[in-house]
Amino acid sequence: MDNSNIFARRTEQLAAFVAATDRWPSTSAHHSEERALGVWLNRQRAANRKDGLSTERVAFLDYRCRGWMGGVQENLFAARVEGLAAFVAANNAWPSKIRLF
Repeated sequence: MDNSNIFARRTEQLAAFVAATDRWPSTSAHHSEERALGVWLNRQRAANRKDGLSTERVAFLDYRCRGWMGGVQENLFAARVEGLAAFVAANNAWPSKIRLF
């Protein structure tokens, strides 16, 4: 498997993790899969800060994992606000239950 396929596979794993957990993977997680994904994400962030990621890779991460580069809490908060706004717009009401975690 070449590097571009590995990158795409890890990006998809990251997107699936965030979709399932509503959070970014932790580098100090008990589960080795999450920990490895968190380390991979941190390496991509560091490489991007040093201009070490191609524009194609940055674009793919932006497309699949919106907010991957920014502050973790700020991005999740913004996503939740957008989700709440969409719910209220579609239902003309506040949700009866809000999932906090």
